[in-house]
Amino acid sequence: ALAVEWSPRGDRVACGCMDGSLALLDNTLALVDRHKDHEARCVALAWSGDGATLATCARDKSVVVYREDGVGALAKKHTFVLPTNPESLCFAGTATLVVSARDEPFMRHIDLETLAEARVSLNKNSWDTHVSFAALDVAASPDGKYLAAATDQHKHVVYPFGRNDHARVLVGHSADEYSNARCVWLGGNSLVSNSKDPSLFQWDVGSGKVLVTVERAHSKTVRDLGVAPGADKLASCSFDKCVKLWSLAA
Repeated sequence: ALAVEWSPRGDRVACGCMDGSLALLDNTLALVDRHKDHEARCVALAWSGDGATLATCARDKSVVVYREDGVGALAKKHTFVLPTNPESLCFAGTATLVVSARDEPFMRHIDLETLAEARVSLNKNSWDTHVSFAALDVAASPDGKYLAAATDQHKHVVYPFGRNDHARVLVGHSADEYSNARCVWLGGNSLVSNSKDPSLFQWDVGSGKVLVTVERAHSKTVRDLGVAPGADKLASCSFDKCVKLWSLAA
């Protein structure tokens, strides 16, 4: 599995797999459902706030959206094909899907009810179409007011949702185009991220300061981060073949 996400309801776990498949597990980690709608490895996935919609993206340049049917099972509802490979996605609420892709100087905000798409620049100036950095991971704050982007340029950028203002730029970790930069919200003002070295950082977004640094959290690079419902626990997985659970202050 390359990506793992708890459902906001806490009743199942979604896994994006190397073969492009989506695996759904229950709380005992038993396989309950599987879908194979990508032709290449699935690199990211995200649940909507109500846990009824799941989106996946893969190295076949596609984004697939699943929605619960009448009996609670997920069924494919939409497929979007992009001109370049998507890197990450997240939901803001239940109907807005945010997608970041390599070699694009903007993030796509897709309304899943109307399928209307808005493009919000990653750069401070909307007219700037230069790709100065890539958003390797995106995460909406629990209140939906902010969007955090973990980039390939030694910085995380926090945006007011739907705008390109750089409300906060977090620096102090390391990242490059080959790293797996990841970020997750632990609460309304607390962000956790990885680093190119196997460290974890907890940030106070208001001040931009590092609250906690866990050096050598793994023996190899951290591949992904996930937050349990309630934001009281953090899961990290690494190329060292380990998954660890952390309790960090929100």
